[in-house]
Amino acid sequence: MKMKIFLLPTIVILGMPGLLKAEESGKHLFILSGQSNMARFKPALWFTPGISEALGADNVIVSFHAQGGQPISKWYKEWKSGKGETDPDAGKIYDAMMEATKAKMEGEKIRTVTFVWMQGEADSKAQNSDVYLASLNGLKKQLEQDLKRTDLNFIIG
Repeated sequence: MKMKIFLLPTIVILGMPGLLKAEESGKHLFILSGQSNMARFKPALWFTPGISEALGADNVIVSFHAQGGQPISKWYKEWKSGKGETDPDAGKIYDAMMEATKAKMEGEKIRTVTFVWMQGEADSKAQNSDVYLASLNGLKKQLEQDLKRTDLNFIIG
């Protein structure tokens, strides 16, 4: 299956609640991750209140894990450069993100999962843009496997 990637400004996220139905059973999980821009994002100031108002605070789980200046290899465990190089720390940020996310999900029925991603500058600077799309596809598959779902909403900011 070919992944469609939509590059949207993060402000568009607030328009998403119209697409989601809070009255259906289960909670809406939002995983926010990435590097510098996401690390400065501070979702508790506007994202979480906005999404909670739209869907109901009891219907929303927001998991936030970001670290500035990091390449996608810190999330994608099977990352390889265009030259075939690997990263000994591949997936370390992802593992921490998933540990925190799974703790928030524990005992909850999850209706939808939306992954909001802001990252890429570090890969551009390191000249790894040639493998970025493959890495992003790999990250999506990794999330699908770990969350045991194939219906992820994937937003790139």
